[in-house]
Amino acid sequence: MKRRFIYLALSLFFLAEILSACMNDTPPTTTVPSETPEMLPDPTTALIPSSLETQTWQDVYAELLRNSSSKEFFLGDIDDDGIPELLVGGPPNDADKYANYDVYTCKSSIIEYLGAADTLSWSFFWLDNNGGILGYSYGAGGGSTYRYYIDDGVLCYDDEVYGYYFDSEGNDIRWFRGTDGDKIIVTEETEYEYQCIWKSKVKLERWSITEDNITTVIYGGI
Repeated sequence: MKRRFIYLALSLFFLAEILSACMNDTPPTTTVPSETPEMLPDPTTALIPSSLETQTWQDVYAELLRNSSSKEFFLGDIDDDGIPELLVGGPPNDADKYANYDVYTCKSSIIEYLGAADTLSWSFFWLDNNGGILGYSYGAGGGSTYRYYIDDGVLCYDDEVYGYYFDSEGNDIRWFRGTDGDKIIVTEETEYEYQCIWKSKVKLERWSITEDNITTVIYGGI
């Protein structure tokens, strides 16, 4: 009788354990991998026209010339930074002795005004070998050379003038160096300096503003 009671107790104990295990058993969970969200374009980038991203100094200068009321232009790399400067202007009328030009450069596809320069209406500008452009003035008694250069984004005028003039008999050339309007006769050393400047110059061609010249000069690399 006692043994039967023990068997009954053990049977109830094991039954309780089995029921407990069944009640605590939870079905396995299935993890669904999340989908990678679709990358949308940056709205600020999408608003930028693609033409601005590829615009060159040629495009900028061509647009300026096509909208200009001036007659002519020069193109030359004044500060030797790889981007040529654009000089736009001309004489106010055919009878004027001097021609005035606005000087521009291009930085990061943006046009920048540097200042104004002038030379004789029938003459030219020249690049020198020291980061500048030379203008020229001529009169009955001789001629002189004046220089412009770029300093910190500004076109500056160098008031040191080199030139020559004839003596009272018109047959003896004397060289001078001095500030604008103050001619000073100096030695052979100054003559040599002036000759070095003049020999180092590279003439910039004057071009009339036409569609053919814009295509040939601006885009053609002349």
